Amino acid sequence: MGNGMSGDIDRAILNRYEGVLLIDQTGRFLTQERDAILGIGYPGRVTLFGGTAENGENSVECAVCELREKTGVQAKANELELLAQFTIIDEDGSRQDGALFMIGRVVRELMTVTEGRLLEVRLDELDVLWPRMTPEASHAVKLYIGHLQRRGDGQ
Repeated sequence: MGNGMSGDIDRAILNRYEGVLLIDQTGRFLTQERDAILGIGYPGRVTLFGGTAENGENSVECAVCELREKTGVQAKANELELLAQFTIIDEDGSRQDGALFMIGRVVRELMTVTEGRLLEVRLDELDVLWPRMTPEASHAVKLYIGHLQRRGDGQ
């Protein structure tokens, strides 16, 4: 499913948020419900699996590493599809730059979520989750739905 987008990301950009929208074989979104702990970003909210770059990682390397660490998914760089690069002003007024990727045909049964709780969501169940999604997650889901509609797969 990947298209080798890794070359399209600026390798010099560090300390950015890289998030990955996971889609399983049935088309369900595999998202993370953050722990409801004070002091972490977006406690209790629904988000993507991801994180910030460390030790000189580029966006794709960071996304692959975060997937492995937080879900056990062993993705290759060429399996990630770039949805968007973004800048979001967070609720506290801080600026968040990053990239959003997606990967499809993820085998849910092979995942081991290490932070928060896994939420499996069908496209027709999204209305309930929109208010609980982080800005990055809602943006990625909207981009993915637009992608489906352009392909004629939208429901």
